[in-house]
Amino acid sequence: MNKSQLIEKIYDKLKGKYDECTYDNCRVIITAMFDTLKNIIERQGSVQLRGLGTFKVVLSPPTERINPQTGKKIFVGSKKRVRFKASQNLQ
Repeated sequence: MNKSQLIEKIYDKLKGKYDECTYDNCRVIITAMFDTLKNIIERQGSVQLRGLGTFKVVLSPPTERINPQTGKKIFVGSKKRVRFKASQNLQ
């Protein structure tokens, strides 16, 4: 499921319950939520959403790779990656 499909699902769920609910309102809310989660993860390193799971920044170790075109070894530095661990309710 992508972001636009998520917005559509939420809109379909809310449109009968709230007269003021529009597709654009749902799009703004979902976009704001994702932007807020991204900013919190960047600043604090993790976000825990009870009943859903935890998003956490982890540092991947530096590695050596092989360039497939030249066959030469190249060094790839460590990178920050976001990992998600589902809560026990989802497992």
